[in-house]
Amino acid sequence: MIVLNYFLVILLLLISAGYVVLIGWLRKVWITDQSPAVHHRSKLPFISVVLVGRNEENNIRKCLQAIAGNDYPPSHFEIIYVDDHSEDNTLIIASGLGIPQIKVMDMSGLGVTPFGRALKKAGQYHGITHSAGEIIACTDADCQVGSAWLRSIANEFNYANPDFLTGPVFVPSEGTWISRFEDLDARGTMAMTKAGISSGHIHLANGANMAFKRKAYDAYTMSTQNIRASGDDVFLVRWLAQNGYSIRFNANPSAIVMTSPKRRWIDLWQQRLRWATKTRDYLASKVVVLYVFLWIFFAGIVLSPLYLLLHPGWWWLLTIPFLSKFLADVWLFKAMERSYQLAVVRWRYVIPLSFIYCCYFLAMSVCGLFVKSYHWKGRKVS
Repeated sequence: MIVLNYFLVILLLLISAGYVVLIGWLRKVWITDQSPAVHHRSKLPFISVVLVGRNEENNIRKCLQAIAGNDYPPSHFEIIYVDDHSEDNTLIIASGLGIPQIKVMDMSGLGVTPFGRALKKAGQYHGITHSAGEIIACTDADCQVGSAWLRSIANEFNYANPDFLTGPVFVPSEGTWISRFEDLDARGTMAMTKAGISSGHIHLANGANMAFKRKAYDAYTMSTQNIRASGDDVFLVRWLAQNGYSIRFNANPSAIVMTSPKRRWIDLWQQRLRWATKTRDYLASKVVVLYVFLWIFFAGIVLSPLYLLLHPGWWWLLTIPFLSKFLADVWLFKAMERSYQLAVVRWRYVIPLSFIYCCYFLAMSVCGLFVKSYHWKGRKVS
């Protein structure tokens, strides 16, 4: 038994050290890999902003007004909102804003797309088909962009000329446990997204903040057979990366998009279940290695209390993985706060939320492999 205990100690030390190294790499990339400052005299291409929404009557007005209020010439952008069969007043609100740049479309009665009846992706396809820009920008109907969002996108295309561009998406911490959880989760996801793209090893994206060239999207739609309801972002960026298109992360603070936190834990669970169901369709070898490593590390944290009950003399074993995660995460989050002026992370919340996140990650990983359907915005999706 003593030999087994020492083996577990060594294993936990190695895995914990690996996690600290991983977070250190994410932190280094976050600090060093920066986008150029936005130049107001740079070339301003015409940008088509396409977004799809469903049952967003509480958010759609602020979302569209924030886009329309960008510090960008009105003649150089358009907004196409595609309504995905809303059952509330979303469509009425969007149609009545009276903003010249906005074109409102209703998915009811629209024709077949390469994505079948894949909900958001089908609506996005219709919106892009009816757009005029060679650069397409996308966000979500429950999000708010900053006043220089479009300029930051134009700046990146002028500077690096990528085929696909994604940017940071954060969740404001509103003082509730659920918003704090989403806030920390979004920070970690953005750090991994930026580091993965910068290194060329892992290609992730968030549909709430991405832009791409029309020709790249057209090539994707002509080649794809993926009709899964979710994944308008990750399937697109993965296909483009695999086929030699250039991918870039927009690290400029002006590119930040804020998305509304969920009000109930069940709504958050259904959202993450929707994300998780597409996981098995885009797992590349490097992503699998990362997932397995994190799964083992988080399982060690979750199971440590059980081991402590059986072997109370080894109580200090519990602190090795948990303290590694807690201290490394705070180290990363503090760096992100300084670069993007995000809300200050409170240690007293990170401690319990770190454990909750480990449980969530383990459960969602399993559900992503076996769950076939979920409920989202008033309908069942499978």
